[in-house]
Amino acid sequence: MAARVSGLAAACLLAGGCQWLLDLDEAQCRTDGECVERGLEAGVRCIDERCRPVEAVPTGPWACLGRVEIPRPTGAMVPFELQVRDIASNLGLAGATARLCGRNDSTCSAPFSTPQTADGEGYLSWTVPDSFDGYAEVSLAGYANSLYYPQVSYIRRGAGGRGPYVSLGTPATLEGLAVANGASRDPAAGDVLLYVVDCDGRPAAGVRFETESVLPNTLPFYLVNRVPLGTATSTDAVVGGGGYVNLPARFVSFRAYVVETGQTITNVSVLVRPGHVSFAVAEPSP
Repeated sequence: MAARVSGLAAACLLAGGCQWLLDLDEAQCRTDGECVERGLEAGVRCIDERCRPVEAVPTGPWACLGRVEIPRPTGAMVPFELQVRDIASNLGLAGATARLCGRNDSTCSAPFSTPQTADGEGYLSWTVPDSFDGYAEVSLAGYANSLYYPQVSYIRRGAGGRGPYVSLGTPATLEGLAVANGASRDPAAGDVLLYVVDCDGRPAAGVRFETESVLPNTLPFYLVNRVPLGTATSTDAVVGGGGYVNLPARFVSFRAYVVETGQTITNVSVLVRPGHVSFAVAEPSP
């Protein structure tokens, strides 16, 4: 009889409950061990003196998908520091200038800050409200102008410190990378470089980007060991990056998703300007 009850209890739990079998007026348990003594399967715990099944806690780099929480703005002022680097040498670029612009201000007609000049190591710094949501407009003579979108979570958490960076390339360098992948940069279009991080904040492998805003000469690519390849089909774990050459000059939206499961990681929207390179980090979002 005990074996039969045990089997019924396990079956009921798998089916989602069976309160009529277990919910007696008296306490069913005081400890998890007492649930085991009743013959219930592993994964059942004593909660509020009742033996209840506990959902398995997801693990792995995408365990947070579907339950991401980003802090709400509190009105605090937080530090925001950005380094400007050369895309070829990865060294800091002194003398680069940048100003902050609102996300929807496509021409930066009402800049959020006065222009800042990078120090000897290529660092620029601001103090911004934790509600800031926009981009940094970065320029340096001899390099293609760039737009950098910081992670919203980075600003909201007031991380500060020397974290994010943006890489500038000369027009010749960027053209060479495009030609190497069978394309040529269109002066009327713009380029986008996206980086993706997993639930642990690490560069994510096995991710693809998709967008409906393309031109006949648009070329998608992914970074493989930091080298852009038009033949690659997803990100690697080195930098977790990819992008597009020659996108239409307007706001363009992208979906980042896990190739293996099809799960959406996030949707990212950036401004594309002619001759510019727009950078953004795709992170798991609610």
